[in-house]
Amino acid sequence: VPGDNLIKIAGQYRARTGHYSLEDMLGDIRGANTLAGDLLRPGQQLRLPLAPQGDHPQVQRPTADGSDL
Repeated sequence: VPGDNLIKIAGQYRARTGHYSLEDMLGDIRGANTLAGDLLRPGQQLRLPLAPQGDHPQVQRPTADGSDL
């Protein structure tokens, strides 16, 4: 998509792939696609890796009102 960049793509897919932070997502995209930086070429296809299981924090218990932090 014209105007896409690595940070924008990582931000869009971070939660869906289970990554805790944008930096984690960026690092995993770079690693999965052997990218040295954030430069993308028009038409380039990227692999969007899932976060390793156990890599993101788990809620130990809900808050007093029942919501998760």
